[in-house]
Amino acid sequence: MAKYDFNFKMKVVKSYLNGEEGLISLSKKYGISNKSQIHRWINAYNTLGEDGLKRKTKDNRYTVQFKLDVINYMLITKSSAQEVANHFNMNNSSLIIS
Repeated sequence: MAKYDFNFKMKVVKSYLNGEEGLISLSKKYGISNKSQIHRWINAYNTLGEDGLKRKTKDNRYTVQFKLDVINYMLITKSSAQEVANHFNMNNSSLIIS
């Protein structure tokens, strides 16, 4: 089970986007150990909308060609893992890293 559910993520992201609180105060208020987690949620929401905050229920299997395309894109553009994930509509940049 995921540590944070969709509704919780939405509440935190909306609080930030509405200018109610910053990353540090939100992480303290909600007991999120790292403000970068909130930043990833914000990025996923801004890029993919609400779907970016939803946990994927389908076990995606990526083809070798897709993986090569992702790696080549990252090398050619010198983009960060998060930027590459955004480009390929993936809500989890850690997949790119691994």
